[in-house]
Amino acid sequence: MKKSIRKILICDNEEDMLEIVTQIFTKRGYEVLATRSVESMLESIPGYNPQVILLDLNLPGMGGEQAAKILKEKPETKSIPIILISGRDDSADIADKLDLAGHIGKPFSITTLITTISSCFDDQHSESD
Repeated sequence: MKKSIRKILICDNEEDMLEIVTQIFTKRGYEVLATRSVESMLESIPGYNPQVILLDLNLPGMGGEQAAKILKEKPETKSIPIILISGRDDSADIADKLDLAGHIGKPFSITTLITTISSCFDDQHSESD
C-alpha cells in the first residue's frame, strides 16, 4: 500500500522560520509549501490542498487571526487543521476562540513542533478509518 504524502502549508513572514520548518519536515518525508503572506497562502491552497496549515499571527496586511477566520468560514478549507505559531501571549486564547487545532509559542522546541503537527495527521488518519 502506497503511503500518502503529508502536506503542510506554512505562512510566516520570517524567512528563517520558513527555512527551519521546511527543513525539519522535508527531512521527515513531508511536503512543505512555505508562503510569506496571507494573500499568497490563500492563493496556494486550492492547488496545493494542504492537510495542515501552520499560521503565524503577526503577518503584514490581513494578519494571521483574520486569515484563520476566513479559512474556518470557507466550506473548502474549514476542515483543514490550523495551528497558530506566534510569540504573542494571546495566541492560545485566539486558537481557542477560533476553534483551531492548536498553537505553538515562539520560541519553540523542535519536539513540540513535530509532536503538534504529527498529532493533526494522526487525527486525520483515525477519522478516515
